[in-house]
Amino acid sequence: MVNRWEAADMDCQCARDQYAYQKTGLIGRMFSCDRFGNYAPTGCTGSVCFCQDRSGKPIGDARVNMGQLDALNC
Repeated sequence: MVNRWEAADMDCQCARDQYAYQKTGLIGRMFSCDRFGNYAPTGCTGSVCFCQDRSGKPIGDARVNMGQLDALNC
């Protein structure tokens, strides 16, 4: 259950982007959404992971292998 304070932070942008991408019929893009449909703090392209902002754009230059995701401090 989502309370009203959590709902204020929900923009569902990740879920919306994922849905729009799926409708194109293309494959290969990975979306990292949190439980509210927002972009998660980390995202990955292939096996390379990075910090991302609320719109899914990479932040900073830090990149790690997917197996080292815990090393990112986002």
